[in-house]
Amino acid sequence: MQALGGVVTLLNCVLCGVIGVRLIRFAARSKGPEAWLGGYLLAGTLFGTLLSSAVYISWSDPRVALPPGWLPPLHALQFLANTAGMIAILMFTHRVFRPRARWARRAAPTAAALSAVAFFVTAAVERFEVHVIPNPAYLAVVATRVAAMVWMTVESLLYFGQLRKRQRLGIADPLLVNRFLLWGIWAGSVSLMQLADPIGRFWYWWITGTTVQWIPEVGRTIIVFLIASTSALGAVTAATLFLTFFPTAAYKRWVAARAITE
Repeated sequence: MQALGGVVTLLNCVLCGVIGVRLIRFAARSKGPEAWLGGYLLAGTLFGTLLSSAVYISWSDPRVALPPGWLPPLHALQFLANTAGMIAILMFTHRVFRPRARWARRAAPTAAALSAVAFFVTAAVERFEVHVIPNPAYLAVVATRVAAMVWMTVESLLYFGQLRKRQRLGIADPLLVNRFLLWGIWAGSVSLMQLADPIGRFWYWWITGTTVQWIPEVGRTIIVFLIASTSALGAVTAATLFLTFFPTAAYKRWVAARAITE
């Protein structure tokens, strides 16, 4: 199961890296919001996932644990990468879906300020040592990251609904309509994957009663369950991300045929 989870994670990282670079290069010419999405895929997904794997790999297999002195700086870098990704996805959602909304314009600066407070609190209180349940400021940022992706999910699916009405009138490209559906499914799956981490932590705390000590005999069962869940979701994110940006000829024909029959 761990091997399958590793393959799915690697596939998503490769996809996010390739698409992220392409989006940033495209945005350099178009001056559009694609750079923010590319920044999220590179910082929040690619680098954030790699750093998270390095920090927490010992929880699933102590034999491959990194030296203890490496963990706090890697944990701090992971926090920064995930925060950069969160700010980028908030900016992208604001620019694409709610460009004129004042509250949407304030989302990224507010999240950045909260993250800055959480970073310094975690550095002062925990020195970025790895705890099962981090301090409340850190958890608030985790909740904000999930909320950012949920917002992206809702906006994508709402826009998909609007475009579908236009498609029925013959004034919207079926492939474009389908792309927003795929993107909404991708964002929703990412939201659920983000929730898996806090669920696993509080599940472990509920069983053991400790917020600091990691007991492998207890934690391994939880990790196996979470790996199975996130691997299934990861397969969905990989498929939808690929089809959003690299739709195959067969998939395009399928989308066109469905549009005719609807």
